[in-house]
Amino acid sequence: MADKSDLLLHFWLEQRNQARQAETQRATMTNIILLVVAAALGFAASHGVDQRSMLLVSIPMVGMGIFGAVISMKYYERYSLHINYAQRLRLQLDQLEPTLRIMDEWSAARREHYARYPWLHRMRLHHLWVLFHAGIATSGLVLTILILQ
Repeated sequence: MADKSDLLLHFWLEQRNQARQAETQRATMTNIILLVVAAALGFAASHGVDQRSMLLVSIPMVGMGIFGAVISMKYYERYSLHINYAQRLRLQLDQLEPTLRIMDEWSAARREHYARYPWLHRMRLHHLWVLFHAGIATSGLVLTILILQ
C-alpha cells in the first residue's frame, strides 16, 4: 500500500486535472459559440439587416450569449469545487510533511504575486468570461432591434 503522502499527492493531482478539464471544456464551448456567432454575423452582414428573416440569426445569438454566460458560470463552479478540494489536500500534505514548508512557500509566492499585480489579481477571470458572453447576447439584441426598425 502506498504511503499517505503518495495517496494525498495522487488525489491532489486528480483534483487539479479535473479543474483543468472544466477550464478546457469552458474554452471549447466558448470557441464553438464564438464560431457560430461569427458565422451568423457574417451571414447577416452579407444579406443585410433590413430583412425580417434575419431574426432567425439575431434571436438565437441572444440565446447563445445567455447560454454561454450560464455555462461559463457552471464550469467555474465545477472548477472551484476541484480547486477547493486540491487546496485542502495541499494543506494535509503540508501537515504530513511539515519540513517541506508547502504552505509557507505557497503563501510567500501569493504575497509576491499580489505585490506585483496589486489590482489585477483581484479581477476574477470567470467574470470576464461571463461578460464576454453577455456581450454576445447584447450584440444579438442590438441586431434584433436594428432588424425590427
